[in-house]
Amino acid sequence: FPTQDGQQIWFTHKDVGKVTVVNAQTYAVEGVIDTGPGTNHVNMAGPGGGTRFSGASAGDFAYVTVGGENVVKVYSRAPGFQQLATISVGANPHGIWPSGDGTRMFVGLENADGAAVIDTAQNKLIATIPLGQGPQGVAYVPGAVPEGSGTENLQPLGIAANTARLSLSK
Repeated sequence: FPTQDGQQIWFTHKDVGKVTVVNAQTYAVEGVIDTGPGTNHVNMAGPGGGTRFSGASAGDFAYVTVGGENVVKVYSRAPGFQQLATISVGANPHGIWPSGDGTRMFVGLENADGAAVIDTAQNKLIATIPLGQGPQGVAYVPGAVPEGSGTENLQPLGIAANTARLSLSK
């Protein structure tokens, strides 16, 4: 995942529980971080808000989902990549995305059928939102619904809504 200033790229290695940080200008490896089993995704936010897209301190911190430990770990981007926080979020955190202003991180909980909401100023879980079966990816689109309920242009599922339920019995 690229940082907002274009200086680093953070890669997760799920099966070995690591994150590699690469200098985006020289392609040199700046560090390898032992994050934990089932390391899934990484995204950036800054203190007091700001994301990799905006804000004075945008993207100073890397938020890493670690599914095998049911946590999000927060690291500094500075050399040494100090771990700043461990936040328990729920079963198998997967995709992670900041709000438009960077004050929240939304985490898909693959085995908890919801999304965790992290306050980035305090680095703590503030809510869990029920979403449905196995959410992995998370996308937050600031201002996607500037007014109204956001359901005006939704269409029925059509043929996709047709389901068959099978019951197997002996």
